[in-house]
Amino acid sequence: MGGYECTKTPNDPCILQMISCPAGETIGAPATEQFKDARYRMLELEFSDYEDEIREHLGGMLPKGSFEFDRDVASISVNRWAHGYSYGGPGDSTRKGRQPFGRITIANSDSAPGADALVAMKMAWRAVKELG
Repeated sequence: MGGYECTKTPNDPCILQMISCPAGETIGAPATEQFKDARYRMLELEFSDYEDEIREHLGGMLPKGSFEFDRDVASISVNRWAHGYSYGGPGDSTRKGRQPFGRITIANSDSAPGADALVAMKMAWRAVKELG
């Protein structure tokens, strides 16, 4: 992990990973429509929207008096994985979608029956190896 060491005392800094999966406004609609709405909602959010939500969550779960956001949070990184809302499923379409075309290889959610980060990274690794 690049020399990262876990905290050894309560006074040491630490890394928190917080995951948010916004929902669309189309509850009960077909999954493809819900995923599309949620993806657009996620991409429309500004960094300040994410910061506000992080402040609210941490302020609500950590003890008052011992946690102060502006004092205790050194930085925030936001990674938005829009492909996480892609509709992936088993079938021949993903096998066809990942076939090389000359020096072009596909490494997105069209190339595997899944749309999470782990699948995306595996498909990126596969596509790079296909290029030789």
